[in-house]
Amino acid sequence: MKIHQLYGVESISEALGLVIIIDILRAASTAAYAFARGAEKIIPVSTLEEAFSLKKKHPNYVLVGENNGEAFVGTDFGNSPSALEKVNLSGKTVVLRTTQGTQGLIKASRNQNVLFGSFLTANAMLKYIKVNEIEEVSLVALGGPNSEDAAFADYFERKLKLESVSLVELREKMKRNIFASRFFQNIPWFPERDFWLCFESDDKFDFILKLNRTNQVLEREDVPIK
Repeated sequence: MKIHQLYGVESISEALGLVIIIDILRAASTAAYAFARGAEKIIPVSTLEEAFSLKKKHPNYVLVGENNGEAFVGTDFGNSPSALEKVNLSGKTVVLRTTQGTQGLIKASRNQNVLFGSFLTANAMLKYIKVNEIEEVSLVALGGPNSEDAAFADYFERKLKLESVSLVELREKMKRNIFASRFFQNIPWFPERDFWLCFESDDKFDFILKLNRTNQVLEREDVPIK
């Protein structure tokens, strides 16, 4: 198998094969929780204007997102797994706007096969790759080198190679990461619980988050884990 590690939104144009857009803290994790709570689909958008426009046209849509980490005025929920973990989103359409994650998804929408990756769906993605006999994977760490996203890319590559790797050890290391440390500084829009939820397990959910190229929305695709 060919495995490529790429960094940042600007690198997506170089991605080959299955493209996994990685945004651990927090967009991909928040999206996973939205689907776990029953969301039907997620529409990723680039700007606040797009988000508000969709909400105005469709008042029943649920607006989720942030601007530079903080939930923006007018959103229903911030970009926060802990904000969604007990919310009933059954049958709802979610509009998601984030500073980094949704930008990567939109940039990648021209690619043939795109997943939105987090630890929470890691084992499901591994199963998807195996079942579909995928031979080339591009891991795009949006946060760049030395980020939590890059740490996930390393973790996932080792998993693909059937190497032993500990999520517990990685989680402890990530607590000292410059960005992740914000979740331990009592900043209201970076609740500590978000950190633990994002790193909770690599088999938390038995589905993947797949980008539909036709309408450019994220959809849930169930992948049994055995």
